[in-house]
Amino acid sequence: MRAIVVGGGVIGVTGAYALARDGWQVSVLDEACEPAMGASWGNGRQLSYSYTDALAQPGLLASLPRLALGLDDAFRMSMPLSVSAIGWLARFLRNCTSQRARRNTLDCLALALQSREELHALLARHDIDFAHKVAGKMVLYRDGLAFAKAQHSMAMKVAHGAELQVLAAEEIAHFEPALRGQQDLVGAIYAHGDETGDCSSFTRQLMAIATAEHGARFVGNTSVAAISRHGTGAVVQCTDGEELPADLVVVSAGFRSSALLRPLGHSLPIQPMKGYSFIAPAGPLAPEKSVTDAGRRIVFTNLGDEVLVAGLADLGNGSHQCDTGRMAQLLSAAQASLPDAALYEQAHSQWCGHRPVTPNSLPYTQMLKPWLAVNSGQGMLGWTLAMGSAARLAEAVRQASGAASTASGMAPGTCPQQRLAG
Repeated sequence: MRAIVVGGGVIGVTGAYALARDGWQVSVLDEACEPAMGASWGNGRQLSYSYTDALAQPGLLASLPRLALGLDDAFRMSMPLSVSAIGWLARFLRNCTSQRARRNTLDCLALALQSREELHALLARHDIDFAHKVAGKMVLYRDGLAFAKAQHSMAMKVAHGAELQVLAAEEIAHFEPALRGQQDLVGAIYAHGDETGDCSSFTRQLMAIATAEHGARFVGNTSVAAISRHGTGAVVQCTDGEELPADLVVVSAGFRSSALLRPLGHSLPIQPMKGYSFIAPAGPLAPEKSVTDAGRRIVFTNLGDEVLVAGLADLGNGSHQCDTGRMAQLLSAAQASLPDAALYEQAHSQWCGHRPVTPNSLPYTQMLKPWLAVNSGQGMLGWTLAMGSAARLAEAVRQASGAASTASGMAPGTCPQQRLAG
């Protein structure tokens, strides 16, 4: 049985690997020449299993006018006036209640913890060198009200499996000496078990494993124009005119997934969240642990001799051009946050890219038709949620395949099902 995965980022490749292990003949299509050339390349490299708070929160409602007017350097809303954008915003506002924010946060936490288990199981099977380490993650707060809200969220997540602790301002330097000079901190939330790793390196090596051990293949420089049904399967139509048949198509194309699925009758609300990053040589006070400045929405990841800085969030901005003004703001904000963490004047590898965001901060990982599935919308936690999402995708496909076999008069486990399961 042939499966085509549209999208060669970490979400697409982990999903392809899971299907290939189940016996599918998988092809991964991507516009780039190699896997992980988009958001999987320029992300913050943090596996933030404990920081799954939904974007939609009751407290965000009062800030919407400032965000829409671009008055917040860290987070901006620049959504176009379109039916899909208005629909997304309406759903987002419905999720800005305490009850829904709690549910969405905990649902995302469950997926993140599953993802950690799946990644560790994968690494027990395969030796993948992607600078993986348990660095620990510290989120810094400079505002007392924000810190109080973070502690409330922390208690809720700890009760459901997260490993977090509160640090008073005077305790922070004990856990991270590089922060000793920070005078305006009111406290921090610390996750000692959170991890870091090079997402792009991981993705490419996993694609190579899927190819060598399970016959999967990566097809680069291939842009998908449309997907259509053909018999009991589907046809993927490429922009160069080529048509590729498949028994199953999985759409993992980031925020572009919506446009591909809409003609098939599925209007999934996914908007782009544009972010920025750069790398600079490590400074005299480069933190060893991953550090997030909550107020400025900036993350610092230690790469050894260098520091990766990622941040800013431009919701609805699908432009591929890197805004030099926004990059300058990221540099300035990083210097203001941790002035000695990096040699900012030597910054390089400047990048911008898009994360696919849903109104409730939860991805769509499900079967849409017997021949069509989606795995997209992981937002700013794509690297964190990838392996768990892949496991859920594979399970959804197995269940759909079993149901199809039963409906056709064959019990699961007879020849067609055995072919699916390898």
